[in-house]
Amino acid sequence: MTEPAGSISLAQERLRLVLANSARFRTWTDTATEAAALAKIHHEALPPPAGNATEHTVAELEAYRPYAIVSTDQEADGFSVIRDAMGSWKESGKLTLHLCEDIPSDLLNDLFEARLLFKNTVGVVIDEMRALADDAGKLNFTGIMLAGGPWFSKEDVATGQGVFQWIDLTVVW
Repeated sequence: MTEPAGSISLAQERLRLVLANSARFRTWTDTATEAAALAKIHHEALPPPAGNATEHTVAELEAYRPYAIVSTDQEADGFSVIRDAMGSWKESGKLTLHLCEDIPSDLLNDLFEARLLFKNTVGVVIDEMRALADDAGKLNFTGIMLAGGPWFSKEDVATGQGVFQWIDLTVVW
């Protein structure tokens, strides 16, 4: 993988570091170390499908989940750099944080409970990220907003991708 460089990619990488150091994220992804957690947090998209395939198999997708994807927000204010009156440059922007998990088979008949447990996990992750935001080398963000979700995979999608739910957050920095 290419190493992140420059303002935009480094902001994404610093958000990955904040997320990878959340104890709840590590519990959720069943990872014990920062390096293992970072392997569950992808830039822009999941890695390409195995071999010459054009789409991931259900087994591949289930092996990735749970996971996070960090990307630059697609709105006009996804990144900016502005010079202030004192001549200093100030960078800011918005990143999208996409979190996705399989729905446990014992909760397939109780999607309300599955959604509530997922929102609980995401909420605790956000709380922990707030506590980590000022740490050196991590993204010092100024806000997190729910961009959408949680959503469930639909029946027609579940056949080719499995049964999962996801949520999108906007991280302002």
